[in-house]
This record gives sequence, C-alpha cells and structure tokens, in this order.
Amino acid sequence: YLPEGHVHMFPPELIKNKLSLFSGTPKLALSLLVLFDEKSNIKSYRFSKSRICVRKNLTYDEAEDFFRKIPLGQNLIEIALERRRRRIETGAFIAQLPNLKIRLGKDGQINVRKVYMNTIAHTIVSEFMILMNWLSGRFFKERGVPAIFRSQSESISEEARALDENDPLFPIKAIRFLKPARIGLSPEPHLPLGLDVYVQITSPIRRYLDMVLQKQIIGELEGQGATYTDEELERLYPQVEVGIREKKMIERARERYWLLKYLKGFEGREVRGIVSSFRDTGASVYLPEYMIEIPVSLTSDMSLKEGDKVNLTIERVDPLRRKIVLILRSG
Repeated sequence: YLPEGHVHMFPPELIKNKLSLFSGTPKLALSLLVLFDEKSNIKSYRFSKSRICVRKNLTYDEAEDFFRKIPLGQNLIEIALERRRRRIETGAFIAQLPNLKIRLGKDGQINVRKVYMNTIAHTIVSEFMILMNWLSGRFFKERGVPAIFRSQSESISEEARALDENDPLFPIKAIRFLKPARIGLSPEPHLPLGLDVYVQITSPIRRYLDMVLQKQIIGELEGQGATYTDEELERLYPQVEVGIREKKMIERARERYWLLKYLKGFEGREVRGIVSSFRDTGASVYLPEYMIEIPVSLTSDMSLKEGDKVNLTIERVDPLRRKIVLILRSG
C-alpha cells in the first residue's frame, strides 16, 4: 500500500471479478460460524465453505450508524466489547493508535490526513478479525494441522499499561513497547493479545501466508487433509517473511518521502510540536498532526522538558535524502 497506488498480490481483474467483497455479486468464501450465548460465551463454532453476497459496502462512519440503530448491530457491539474485556483480563494491551493516510491524487496533489481507529465500528471489525485468527489457531492446534503461528511470549510491562491515552505523546510512547511477533510452527501464546494461540488468516487477497492457511483449513473440510506439510511450511515461511520485511521497508520509505514532499510546501511556515526526548546535542520533537518525530538543535537559553509544547519553523525539507530541518523558536 503506497501513497501513489497499490501493488496487488493478484492481477487486478481477478481481484475485481472473483476475489473481492464488492457488493451485489455472489462470492465463494471461507466462513467462520460462531454461536454465542446471551453472555457472549462461545457455545460452538465451525468453519464452512460458503457462498456469500455482500448487500452493501459501508464506510466506517456508515457502519457506526448501522451498528447502533439495529438490534443485530447492538448484539455485535456487546459481543465485541465483551471479547475485548476478556482479552484485557488475560493480559492484552490495547493501543488504538491513529494512522496517517497519505494519498497522491490524479492531479498530483498530496493528501495527508490523520485517521483515528477508535470508533465502535473499528472495534467490531478488529475484535471479530482477532476472533477469526484465534479460533483458526485453535482449529490447527486441536486437529494437529500444520500451520504458521504468531506468538509473543513476553508480557507487556506495567510501565506500558500505566501510559495515559490522553497524553499527546501516547502514540510514540506506546509503540516503543510493541515488539514484532515470533513466527513458527509451534502453537504458543500471544500474550500482548491475551490469547493462548494466534495466526493471521483474514486477508488472503493481500497476504500470501493467510491464503496458505486458508488452504490448510479447506483441505481439512474437504476430507483431503492439510495441503502443506510441516516441512513444506518450514521451507516456505522464512522466504515469505523476507519479502514481508522488504515490503514494509518500502512502504515506510515511500510514506516518509511523500510526507516530506508535502511538508516541503510549508517551508518557512510555523508548526506546533511537543518535546518528546532529549539527547546530547539537542532534543526530539513530535509533530502530532503528521505523526513524525524530528531531531532539533537547542540553544543555551532554552529550558525545556519532555511534554512541553513548542513552536517550530520548517526551514528546509529534502524528500530525496529524507531530511527535514526544524528551527525551534525560543520562548
């Protein structure tokens, strides 16, 4: 996902005609059917090959209205909130961090906006996605089906749990405690999610390993057994993980380039920032509007502490070298 466009894993026409969830057209799917009781306890669940037809594609704002106005929506809200509460009880760390969306328009205009992921619609999508991944992991573990599990054996520290979500520096403070999951063939706990087992399986159009795991389930449902053996998965996932790391590096580099390209148009203008940390020769300042942390120089007459709000001038921006120079205004 790049600001200038998407690089798809499958041919775009195949995605549009066969694989996507556009409304109005029946599509083949792998469904998870879960039966809850009135207290949101799971009574039973099963996977099924299915055919679905999406009635309407909703934005998050439209979904928010939908969930709150109909009885089914209220049920989904209750289940999602209860699932989250139970995960927190078992050690989950919930950090609903905003995203910076950078898009390049057809006219070449760069659009930058901060998107918050804390609505009830986001919570429902997130919790049911996590539920699918968790129960898929349970399916693999209980049946002894080879799978690629994601685990994290280190609990989130009390220091992280004590962070104030209303602190404007919360996004950069929280992310320091979030470590990448371990990938392997052994079903081990994912403590920061508060789960005993976890896989990623909900995005087979954009993540290759998700597609591999869905094929594992479908093979079991069809009575043919797992599509891939342990040995095949052990050879496969390290290669895929290298590609995933490279993809993330490219995404971060392109997002940084286009953000700095956008900020270059503000050279000479003033921005607001928050002092986030100190080092030998200066400090780092966080620009919350753009979710970026920039080193700045300090002069001897500046007496600052972490959390201080400051005014800065964007003096120079070099997108190609990924550099931005901010001048901290005294006083």
